[in-house]
Amino acid sequence: MAEILILSPSEEDGSLRDYLNTLSNNLNLPGIQSSFDVIAGIERAIFPGKITDSLIPNFVIPIKPWWAKDLFDEELAEQVIWGAHSILALRRELIYYRSKMASGGLKAPGRILWYVSQDKEFEKANVTLSAIRACSYIDEIIIDKPKPLYKKFKRLGIYKFDDLVTVSKGQDKELMAIRFSNTELFKQPIRLKEAEKLIGKNIHIQAPIKIDARSFELIYNAGVLC
Repeated sequence: MAEILILSPSEEDGSLRDYLNTLSNNLNLPGIQSSFDVIAGIERAIFPGKITDSLIPNFVIPIKPWWAKDLFDEELAEQVIWGAHSILALRRELIYYRSKMASGGLKAPGRILWYVSQDKEFEKANVTLSAIRACSYIDEIIIDKPKPLYKKFKRLGIYKFDDLVTVSKGQDKELMAIRFSNTELFKQPIRLKEAEKLIGKNIHIQAPIKIDARSFELIYNAGVLC
């Protein structure tokens, strides 16, 4: 029986209850759990609800606080004089670039837990770093050279063309673009040691890592249901 992590509707909210029951019944159709696109579509319909026993892949992705503040992290943005990029802050869908190497098997659709790393520029910031601070959905993974990626996605990112060249280590080298959406900032950032305690094992987040559904559920619940 598929379970949906969502606040139960009240007795008066019959239409919502019926809608969730229909979704739950659909989730039990043969083979449906292997159709990641369908499951991801259902999760978007109940956002921010989550299907706890979904087979959708889950990843922890490290990100520097300087990029996180513009892409999704309001609390980080408040710590610097320039704040967040005002236009990007209003967008539901954004883009993040990284090396295509050591990708941890990143694929779409999928879920991201954003691990915001420590940074000297934020040493005096009154904010928790070296912690998982947000959750998003992976909508698309594209690997290409800097120029075509910049032309295609410049409206969705904070990166300049030179930044992409730096990430790829050359204009003729490929890099990875992660198009993501539906970001939730955690009410309670989860430090690495706390995450390890929750899931019962050590994790090293120098590059994206894949985690199982139970580990995702434990970390997500600790971050948003505090």
